[in-house]
Amino acid sequence: MYFKVILIILFNVSILSICSIAALREDFFVSDDKDFKEALIANSLTIEEWVESINIKKEGFYCLGETHRIAYRNFLSTMIFPNLKMDTMFFEADTKELSEILDAHNSSKNATLVGIDISSVLSAVFEVNPSVKVFGVENTNEQQNEQNRRNNISKREFLSGDGFAAQNAEEIIEKGKMHFSLYGSNHCSKNALALGGLITFYRHLLNNKVLPSENMKSILMLEEGRGDFLADFFWRLGLNKKTFVIPDTSKIDEKIYNYNWKIKTYFDNYDTIIFFN
Repeated sequence: MYFKVILIILFNVSILSICSIAALREDFFVSDDKDFKEALIANSLTIEEWVESINIKKEGFYCLGETHRIAYRNFLSTMIFPNLKMDTMFFEADTKELSEILDAHNSSKNATLVGIDISSVLSAVFEVNPSVKVFGVENTNEQQNEQNRRNNISKREFLSGDGFAAQNAEEIIEKGKMHFSLYGSNHCSKNALALGGLITFYRHLLNNKVLPSENMKSILMLEEGRGDFLADFFWRLGLNKKTFVIPDTSKIDEKIYNYNWKIKTYFDNYDTIIFFN
C-alpha cells in the first residue's frame, strides 16, 4: 500500500516537473512576486516613450542584442527603427558582407544578415536617417589570424573576434554622435555569457571608454514564448501579451526578486530589456 502511494507521488512530481510553465495556471504560483511585478511596471516604458527618450540625446552607443530570427527583424523594422534617429549603424558583418547586403537591398533582392532577412530593417533605418553611415565591423578569419600573428610578434595581447570587431568600431565612433549596433545578444552583454569566457564586443567598447559610460547601453531584446527563462517568468507575472521596455535594470532592487540568480544574470548583464510579443 505504502509502496503504491510513493510511486503515485513520484509519478505526479515527475509529470509536474516536465510540464511547460505556460501550461500551468497563473494562480499556481505564490503571490510573493507581486512586488516584483509592480516594480517592473513602475520602472517600464512603452516602446514609443523609450525611443523618444533616446531621440533627445546627442551622443550615445546602444548595442541592440537580438536573437537572429525573423520575429526580431520584424519587430525592429515596425516598432523601433521607424522612429529612431541615428548617425551611425553597425552590423554583425564584415565590410565585404555588408557591401553585398546593401547591393542586394538596393537591387530589391533578398538581403540577409546572419541568414535572416534584413531588408525591412534597412528600409526603416534609411527612411528616417537618409544620411546614416552604416558599417560592417566584423573581421574575416584571415584578417583576425594575420593581426594576431602580428600581435604575437610584438608581444601584444591576442584578441578574439569580438575584440577585433570592437577595435574596428572604436575607430569609427565619434563624440557627439548617436551610434547603434545590431548584434547577437551575447555580444551585447556586459560579460561573456556564452562566448567561452571571452570579453564581449560591448564590454571591449565599455572598457576602452569610447564614450562616457552613462552614454553607453547594453540592450537585450526578448520575444515572448521562446522558452527563455525571463520570458517565462514574465508570463508567470501576467506580463505576457504586452510589449514594454525596462530602460534601467539597475533600478530594480535585487531584494524584490529574492536575489534569484537567473534573473540577476539578466539584470547584471543588460542595462535595458525590451520585451515584445
